[in-house]
Amino acid sequence: MKPSILSEKSFFNLQLSSSLVFTSLLALVLTAFFIYNQWNSYLNQSQAFRKTFSDVQFSLLNEAVTQEKNYIDSLIDKRQFDLQQQHVLERLRQLRIGPNKNGYFFVLKLNNINGGEDFARHLLLPIDPVQEGKPMSSDYTDIQGNFYREDYLHQLKERGKAKVRYWYDKPDSDFASQKISVLYWIKPVNWVIGAGLYLDDLESVIHKQEQQLRNAFFMQAGTAFLMTLLFLIIAASINLYLQGKLKTRFAALKSQLTESQRQLEDFNQNLEKEVEEKTRALENLYQRDPLTGLFNRSKLLSDLEKSAYTKKAFILIDIDGFKEFNDLFGNEMGDRLLVCLAKNLQTHIPDTHEVYRVGGDGFLVWVNALPDETEHRLMELHHRLTENLQDNDLQSILFSITIVAAEESSQPLSTLEMTMRHAKNKKKDVLLYSPLHDQHEHYIHNLSTTQLLKRAIAEDRITPVFQPLLNLKTGQIDKYECLIRIADGDQLMSPAEFLEVAKKSKLYAQMTGIMLQKSFAQFAENTTQFSINLSYEDIVGEEIPKTLERLLTPDIAPRVIFEILETEGIENYEQVSAFIHKVKALGCHIAIDDYGTGYSNLEHLLKLQIDILKIDGSLIESLPQAHALAIVQSIVFFAQQLNITTVAEFVSSADIYEWVNKLGIDYAQGYYVGRPLSTLQTQSSKEN
Repeated sequence: MKPSILSEKSFFNLQLSSSLVFTSLLALVLTAFFIYNQWNSYLNQSQAFRKTFSDVQFSLLNEAVTQEKNYIDSLIDKRQFDLQQQHVLERLRQLRIGPNKNGYFFVLKLNNINGGEDFARHLLLPIDPVQEGKPMSSDYTDIQGNFYREDYLHQLKERGKAKVRYWYDKPDSDFASQKISVLYWIKPVNWVIGAGLYLDDLESVIHKQEQQLRNAFFMQAGTAFLMTLLFLIIAASINLYLQGKLKTRFAALKSQLTESQRQLEDFNQNLEKEVEEKTRALENLYQRDPLTGLFNRSKLLSDLEKSAYTKKAFILIDIDGFKEFNDLFGNEMGDRLLVCLAKNLQTHIPDTHEVYRVGGDGFLVWVNALPDETEHRLMELHHRLTENLQDNDLQSILFSITIVAAEESSQPLSTLEMTMRHAKNKKKDVLLYSPLHDQHEHYIHNLSTTQLLKRAIAEDRITPVFQPLLNLKTGQIDKYECLIRIADGDQLMSPAEFLEVAKKSKLYAQMTGIMLQKSFAQFAENTTQFSINLSYEDIVGEEIPKTLERLLTPDIAPRVIFEILETEGIENYEQVSAFIHKVKALGCHIAIDDYGTGYSNLEHLLKLQIDILKIDGSLIESLPQAHALAIVQSIVFFAQQLNITTVAEFVSSADIYEWVNKLGIDYAQGYYVGRPLSTLQTQSSKEN
């Protein structure tokens, strides 16, 4: 017994030491990890503050200079500048900017934008008024030898605004500091107004913030070490207490171990027998449909995997509108219908291998082979299953089923389900599988296109192109239609290749949002009108109206034309009308696209306050055929009476162009005028 006692003692000593070592190591690792994270947090906060603070200060600098420049411009526009000139200078003399208020405004009277010995004179220099009125040379350099005056003169000449870095004397200081200034050239009075920030002022604020963050880090690190020490002391005490309890309990358990082992052996023997019985019952329950008693889908998949079924045949029966049947007659009646069909299937299908319930309203029958004249036999089965139900209450209830069959298929379940979809789409009661029903390649194509669209979005390859509209009255291009494309190498994919898939895969709204943002950016800096195509789904959706609300600023909205696709029906007329009223209030224009087809009617034009009619290209291409000519003449006459602008689409040749011009249409659009390009075409192709 002595070796056993020594062995137990060694075990408990090992347990205690191991526990303490593990606890200590864990505490130290966690403490080190915490301090490491805090150090990284300190570095990240320091970097973030440096960038944010600098960005904010330079943004405030730019805003201050811009505000003063705009104020002077307003005085000039009101012809009050001469009277207010001295007041402006005195006000600017008092203004200070920057974190330490060392930044000041200065004003130059510009004599020569190209520089020279007397290119300008200071009208205002608060830190050194003695320099005011003295000639300035553009050849002057700062202490680093930078010709900063030549630099800002070049920028002012190029774009009227300059941002320059240089060394300059600092107020109340005996040394020069590096400085960044923003300047504007006010051309009507040849003033240059500017202000700047000294970088060492920014650095002093940043240094103070970094010092505060560093002190906080050292405080947190010290606290962490103290908490770790306290944790180790508490952990050691708890370990000693628990070990005493463990020793007592261990002794008691030893005395019970022999008896427990004997009982456990008996229990295991009984348990093995019970597990075998329960397993068999559970397998049967898992593979059986509790309502009909038939095998279920899980059993079918298992059987298909185990069996050489390639030369077998399969029949799939589906109840049409079973949910509506349950809603109308109740779930109890629906269950009775399923039970009757299950019994009839086993009765009426010869050579049955097995019957399965594969869904809420579907049954699959596995047969050795399909009979001759399969479709005729399936029709007979259809009649038996729907007419001869062994339930009197079901005899008077009308219901329908669809039956499809297939044989020698490598994937019978997917083949049958595909055939079932085809049968229901074609409203057929029975259908035998044919390779023509196989949509696999179509699914693969859609999947491939969806992957392509996701990559195009991720790689920013969604791009607009712009097709010009020629004003037939002036002969000038003054409008463009924005069209979506996907850049694929040197090629551009047309919407016909991806648009339908985009709508089905829910990528359409995201792609349209990108298209809108890029189109608005293209026309932000000019005065040209541009049009955007919108479908009914775009208007009544959530994402695209929100994007438009953000993009339709007061300066760009009056140049925007929304082309509503005329071939698409309007289900929620009030919502479309509300959208049109909202954007027209902002100054936008509304066009009906493809007019002459679809739901062409006068009510839409009158109620929706249409500005532009785009005549459908199929009519334009048919000119001068009599029917097309008559329709187009009617549209033009009607539009002129309502003061609506007309646009002819698909103007692809000189002959069509001449007819369009002769009919009095206002604008021409098509390859004869110009193709959709990624740049704005300013000259018609017909002139080349």
